[in-house]
Amino acid sequence: MKTEDFVTKFKQSSKYKVFKGVLFKKIENENSAKLILETNLGKLDHDHLSKIFGLVDECYSSEACHVKPGPWFGRLLKPNARNIFETDCYHINKWFNILFNDHISLAERIDKLRTDPYRIKGLNVGFITLVLYLLDNSKHLIWLKDHHDGLRILDRELIQFNGKGEQYNVFNDYAKNFAKQYSFDHAELDYVFSGIKYVVRGNYY
Repeated sequence: MKTEDFVTKFKQSSKYKVFKGVLFKKIENENSAKLILETNLGKLDHDHLSKIFGLVDECYSSEACHVKPGPWFGRLLKPNARNIFETDCYHINKWFNILFNDHISLAERIDKLRTDPYRIKGLNVGFITLVLYLLDNSKHLIWLKDHHDGLRILDRELIQFNGKGEQYNVFNDYAKNFAKQYSFDHAELDYVFSGIKYVVRGNYY
């Protein structure tokens, strides 16, 4: 399917129209989560993280969901990232400090946070890029294998997902260009990329 045909079909679908109607709520929740992060960087605790998870994982509309209704990010936050609640706050804040250390390249930060001794069980590239997105979604987009595979359906120059930091930079550039070319808000892209396969299969309406 040509990208232009996909975009036309996607934007004309009833599911997308429902999603557009609740997009403001998604953006409000993400801005609230961003405020919690910004206000408490360096002193994050489990309560802060629980509030952030609750905000970004709301099920905004069952009629907009690609599959059965549930937490917006599914296994990204529940149950995977909830392992963070078994981690002491010192380690958590050290993890976040590395993520926001601009003296280290972004690709290196992503790879470093997925290996010992920095690794926190359950926090993979999806969670890492979600946090980056929350703090500045003009620069950073959410990267899951599902999103990568969806975008790759439309652009085969994007190589298969490998989860490495350098590949995130490539995906991020491709995704931002896609959003600009086809007039999607960055807050829409996690929904759009996860829905591409359903449009291509012909079972999206």
